[in-house]
Amino acid sequence: MSTICWQCGKACGGCAWSDGLKPVEGWKIQHIKLASGDKIHVTACPEFVRDGMNHTPYKREKTPKGTRLTEQEMAYICLLRRQGKTYKEMSKMTGRTTDRIRRILRLKGLTKPIRQQRNVTPEVRQEILRLYAMNKDVSHQSIAEAVGFSQTTVSKVLREAYR
Repeated sequence: MSTICWQCGKACGGCAWSDGLKPVEGWKIQHIKLASGDKIHVTACPEFVRDGMNHTPYKREKTPKGTRLTEQEMAYICLLRRQGKTYKEMSKMTGRTTDRIRRILRLKGLTKPIRQQRNVTPEVRQEILRLYAMNKDVSHQSIAEAVGFSQTTVSKVLREAYR
């Protein structure tokens, strides 16, 4: 139950209640007992001025028929995941929300990206350590982009080196 004050143009100043928490003469109220204390619910007020905004509660529109995923779209999303695309990238490419894509991939058993495993060669390890030694404030993401490996791989190499 919402008080009419939240729909009033004077809610943030301009009436006795919003200016100084003094009751407005002639208003109709209900006292509501709550565990946290009493609450006043204003049902009518002589100073009420509609603020002109739409205060109807938001209702989610139902998805119209015909926008369901086709088998072709589902196969495309699975292919993108196998290529190592992120949920966000797939969302941009397909026009579906990231939550919808997660649900599809969960149903198909593809929650983790399938990426080719690459071994970190001694040269790459040395380059990661060199870049980190040059500037210890540099982000792991920056190093990862420079060497062409994931941020997780860079973090693992640095953890192993600085144990």
